[in-house]
Amino acid sequence: MLNYKIEGEKTFMNINHKTIVGYWDNSLKGVLFQSDFIAPEYKYKDIINIRHMDIPNNFHFEIMGNHTEEPFDKLPYPAFCVTFSKEIDIFFVQFQISFDDDDEWRTQIKWIYEYYIAELKKQVSFMDNVQFVEIPSEYGPSCYVKCCENNSTTIGEALNEALSKLNELFLKTHYALQGIDKFMKVIDFWYKNKENSMESTWHEFFIQHNWVLSQCFSLPFILFKDKAYAGGKDLSNRGGSVLDFIYKNNLFENVAILEIKTPLTQLIGQEYRNSVFSISADLSGSLNQLLHYKDRLQKEYYVNKYNTKTAFHALNPKCVLLIGTLEGLGESEKQNFELFRSELRTIEIITYDELFEKIKLLKDLLQ
Repeated sequence: MLNYKIEGEKTFMNINHKTIVGYWDNSLKGVLFQSDFIAPEYKYKDIINIRHMDIPNNFHFEIMGNHTEEPFDKLPYPAFCVTFSKEIDIFFVQFQISFDDDDEWRTQIKWIYEYYIAELKKQVSFMDNVQFVEIPSEYGPSCYVKCCENNSTTIGEALNEALSKLNELFLKTHYALQGIDKFMKVIDFWYKNKENSMESTWHEFFIQHNWVLSQCFSLPFILFKDKAYAGGKDLSNRGGSVLDFIYKNNLFENVAILEIKTPLTQLIGQEYRNSVFSISADLSGSLNQLLHYKDRLQKEYYVNKYNTKTAFHALNPKCVLLIGTLEGLGESEKQNFELFRSELRTIEIITYDELFEKIKLLKDLLQ
């Protein structure tokens, strides 16, 4: 244990041949030893090697200073103060978050403070052993990010571990406020599901992230309807065409048909002649299916329009087929595929890896 004694409201402790004084703090419910760059009772180097097990419960070491010395040269904005705390045999590193209107960090991130704090709280809820703490005061609430670092041994080790979490937290918060997080989640889903052959999984994914499929169009199209009926039932109410997705250009109210298969759907069939390949049966069937849907939608346009509350047109609807990947194709196979799809006049074929490469480029531009 550290050498200390309590005299009234003061607690005296010897550290590195120095005597420092701590005072009871009601908000922390413990003894607080404070040090700042104006009147430094102690510095970080004086406490860096103190072991957790040697610190009494409810003792807190707070350090404030400028960002040119340890540990502040390592602190990311908007953290400006660090406190090392022992509570019920659990060791924490706490970082205070600035709430001053004219702080430099607010100018840098260019976000309204309230939005930043709200998003910070949300991101904290996704992390293990990290808490967000607000302590009221006459000047407004003091906000802290509190990291449990019970697996480390010394204050120095605990700070390094906590800094890693703090940097991750601030980065995620910044990305979320910029909207980059939605790109990261979509790209992560792609990498994890490249081998997923369940069309229902992909359909559900695109329902939740319908903006992704909007990237298949050069014009501004938004999701109009999924699993849409295009017509074709007989008198016994059987048959009929159900489209995967219908997108609509709100400027012209004209619709487009988008059919999806899976990333594992084959694009190329057998070799017909030397370096000449046929398209696969799946691709050929998908194209004919899409043309059939378009035909039905146009022939029964007035019936569908009458039964649909939202206005739309079916003026030679654009057709898009999302299918397969280029990955794994040989050079000759890629060339045959590109020659084939470039000759199509009414259907555009896009592969999954092409679509998600576009999402990655958009993410990089935002970053």
